[in-house]
Amino acid sequence: MELQKNRTQQIIEKHNNIISSLRRSVKDAIGIGQLITEQKEDMQHGEFLPWIETLPFGQKTAQKYMMLFLHKDKCVLSTNLQKAYQIATKAEQETQAEKQRQQDALVRERLKTGKKPDDWDRSTDHHFKKYQEEQKYEDRKDEAFKVIDEEPESREKTHAETLFEQILNETKKDDDIDFSDLKLSVKQKGIFAVLEDYINSLNGVSEQLEAIHNLIKKLRRIAVDCQKVSANA
Repeated sequence: MELQKNRTQQIIEKHNNIISSLRRSVKDAIGIGQLITEQKEDMQHGEFLPWIETLPFGQKTAQKYMMLFLHKDKCVLSTNLQKAYQIATKAEQETQAEKQRQQDALVRERLKTGKKPDDWDRSTDHHFKKYQEEQKYEDRKDEAFKVIDEEPESREKTHAETLFEQILNETKKDDDIDFSDLKLSVKQKGIFAVLEDYINSLNGVSEQLEAIHNLIKKLRRIAVDCQKVSANA
């Protein structure tokens, strides 16, 4: 009986040691995030990224550490570092979503009154500029859709559209898409290589055909946008 009790106690102690070790790992990660954040604050513009290159990890990992520190109150008790990252990521997404809602409200108020609200700052200026650019893009896209819907056969096909339609017509069941015989520039070859991998990763010729149709539609809209920009230049 005494031997069984001793084993039980050892199991409990070792388990608690593991839990403590895991929690120390999370705390250490938070501590690294604090140090990186402090270092960034002490540096001049343009110094931070070169400094990151001196560390044994990259910028993405550094951002994770900083995010853990920023949301340490929500993840410090976690016994799993990956879980702590997930908690911090969710907290960051919620923070950014709330900030987005606040800035959207400020933009709407400015559009309504013509004046900047009291809470307006430089980040809202950037948000407002982005909103204006997106609105211009949406307006151009709407015009492009009208051209496509109303005059589908009235304009000359672009080179890209011709290529894709050629590929579409030559596609046969169980054949892989191959762009290697097309006369393309180096940059275009890279783009088409990515498209080739994507299309060949799809299940069956029907999905491939659907994807190619969608690409053609997208290219057609881009072409209309480019033509309009060129005409207004």
